[in-house]
Amino acid sequence: MIIEVTQQHIDKALAYNRIRAAYGRETDLNIPKELWTSYTCPISLAAADASGKAAQVDGSIVSFNIIDNHKLPEEARAFVSAFDLGETVEPFSFELVM
Repeated sequence: MIIEVTQQHIDKALAYNRIRAAYGRETDLNIPKELWTSYTCPISLAAADASGKAAQVDGSIVSFNIIDNHKLPEEARAFVSAFDLGETVEPFSFELVM
């Protein structure tokens, strides 16, 4: 599956992260804590768009449900690290091996 991380995904994740920082708690937006990474990671947003299923990213893994987990390729893991460190990131695409 090809995952296209767009500027819109990046901007949306940044916006949710700013709201999260302002309120300090995930529950202020009525988003269950276990789903918060679905909203605060550009790759999660892009994977959900590509698959039609909710997606979560945890470092090196993208999960579509408890048993549907896939290792992210190196360029995606580097993107996650850079984004989490607050570095500027650019749109990109990668193939997720299913």
